[in-house]
Amino acid sequence: MEKLKIDSGIKKIEVNDNGEYITVNLSDNKFFENFNNFVSWMNAKQESVSAQEKAIQEKYADQDTKGINFDLIAETTALYKEICDDASRQLDGMFGSDCMKKVYPDVESPGFELIIGFLDEITPLLKKFAAERNQVINTKYNRNRKGARSR
Repeated sequence: MEKLKIDSGIKKIEVNDNGEYITVNLSDNKFFENFNNFVSWMNAKQESVSAQEKAIQEKYADQDTKGINFDLIAETTALYKEICDDASRQLDGMFGSDCMKKVYPDVESPGFELIIGFLDEITPLLKKFAAERNQVINTKYNRNRKGARSR
């Protein structure tokens, strides 16, 4: 029986000491577009959250709580949690189920700082993978390549 083995373009990245990994599908032409869209979405959300946070702070500015304003903290936390949970779902869609749980196994709901930290770490790897992919494509599909049938 003949076997056909094709490189699917999926890269595995180990993300914790338990040996768990996330995946990057380099053969999916939408992956890098989706990642760029996600980064743009995150930047827009950061601006939006800053404005909403300012409005929340103004809402409670007149209240004299003599210390910690738990209502202010609760509203601000809920605002960030909603956006971060949405970001985690989007990252799960790009990098595989439970991406954020694997990257941060002891964190139930990663905050902005952890999501940004993940993006800071993953972006150089994605650039490296993209460069490798382009090199393979250029090598395989170069017009000067003779191919397997040229003898």
